Amino acid sequence: MDEKIKILLDKINIDENNYQYFLDAKMNKIKINSKKDKWIIYIEKESLLPLEVLKELENKKMELDKNASSIDFFFTIHHPDFNIYLSYYPYLLELLKEELKVVEIYEDCLKIEDDFLVLIASTEIEKERLSACIDKINSFYKKLGYQFNIDIILRHEEKILEEIQEELNQIEIPKVEEEK
Repeated sequence: MDEKIKILLDKINIDENNYQYFLDAKMNKIKINSKKDKWIIYIEKESLLPLEVLKELENKKMELDKNASSIDFFFTIHHPDFNIYLSYYPYLLELLKEELKVVEIYEDCLKIEDDFLVLIASTEIEKERLSACIDKINSFYKKLGYQFNIDIILRHEEKILEEIQEELNQIEIPKVEEEK
């Protein structure tokens, strides 16, 4: 384990069982803006952190400097896993609850299409609300090493129903003969 990472984890008092997720991590640099009391810590890693470890890191990061106005981690991930990015989405929705109001509507919006993350809105109102938060959504994922902007696609429910109907038409249902 990188010595700087170990010092960081010790300082913020992360559960030692979670140190294993930082064995491949390397701290590249720390930027501190003393005028604004903001920290940015750059970490390079092979793979993404599990959601629970990410939450713990976020919850305990202010232990580095209790007077700081913000402390952010920026990850460079060499082998990102889209499924882990998807697992972060419910956590992100909770962070955006104030803006989105009813987050349950948006639970299934984030999808993987053509090796990119996209948000699928089924109504104009959903698209507008997601658009209002897209900068925060992109910022969240960029800090976690996702290199692209996430687009919002409006896909009306009629199209979704058509897609479901097409899929249903492709399924062969075996015929059952009735006994007399």
